[in-house]
Amino acid sequence: MLRRSPWLALLKSVNGRDKLIRLIQYALRMSRGLSPRGYENVSDRALAVESAIAQARQVGRLIKWIHILEKQWKASPDKGIGFDILQAGMDAGLFGFFLLDNVTWLTRTGKLASPEW
Repeated sequence: MLRRSPWLALLKSVNGRDKLIRLIQYALRMSRGLSPRGYENVSDRALAVESAIAQARQVGRLIKWIHILEKQWKASPDKGIGFDILQAGMDAGLFGFFLLDNVTWLTRTGKLASPEW
């Protein structure tokens, strides 16, 4: 039985759940790489599960950039202007990364039209 532990705290946060799912995904990837020859069926099934988990992780990251904006809105300005500028820059970088990550995924899945360059 799970007692009040770091595992429970990890499962309560969005980043924690993503890290546990990523751990499972990479464990499947490692098992595919270490499987002996002659077990292609097992390797193919592991690849299918790994692909499904990768898609699930991507869907979980769809609105992650909203949490960054929420954190910036709730920020308390008591740590000095230098810290606030660095924090805002870091949050802007993360916001841009997750926004472009979402646009890329939506384009790849066909939900968003691909631009013709």
